[in-house]
Amino acid sequence: MRQWITIPGRAGAWLWPLVALACLFVPRGAAAQVGTYDIDPRYATISFGVKAFGLMHPQGSFPQFQAHLSIDFTNPHASVMRVVVDDSDIDMSMPGAADMLRSTDYFDSAHHPTITFRSTAVTQLSPGHIAVQGVLTIRGVDHAENLDLLVTPVAGTSIADFSAKATINRSDFGMDANRTFLSNQITLIIHSRLQLPAQPQIESASASK
Repeated sequence: MRQWITIPGRAGAWLWPLVALACLFVPRGAAAQVGTYDIDPRYATISFGVKAFGLMHPQGSFPQFQAHLSIDFTNPHASVMRVVVDDSDIDMSMPGAADMLRSTDYFDSAHHPTITFRSTAVTQLSPGHIAVQGVLTIRGVDHAENLDLLVTPVAGTSIADFSAKATINRSDFGMDANRTFLSNQITLIIHSRLQLPAQPQIESASASK
């Protein structure tokens, strides 16, 4: 007996972006009604940016991270996303910037080595556009944040661009240092390219062999 991933009726339009997102992940033997996936970091990046001196926009990224997605096909609003980032491993274009971010003024990586995001609600805004509400934890401080997810097909291919973006205030997490030249607002971006599913629908095909 084989299970085919299909999504009937109006649920199809709702779940299609989530199914596309799942193609970025490696399955973990999930049951038919709940798909459980782990991200493949080879096909994704997590980056951030901040305005400095009101002019420059230094950017950085976190090479080491894990992400988990659980799609509930019968109750899409119950789908769950979780991301864990190693904040001691930072790539920055500005010399000395990574060491500054690891310090006690910012991530305090020695005592708080991870940044986490766990979703609390999933809402579709339009086809391919999803809002994910959740809790972001930095240096042990929890704060409610929103991720804006977009899944955009590339014309003429079976590939789609996936991006998730959030704008946070670093002061919400006790990172108040250097406010005279570093903006309080930080932009976080998750980006990848996805292989789209051939059939965005869920049903059981007991006769297939």
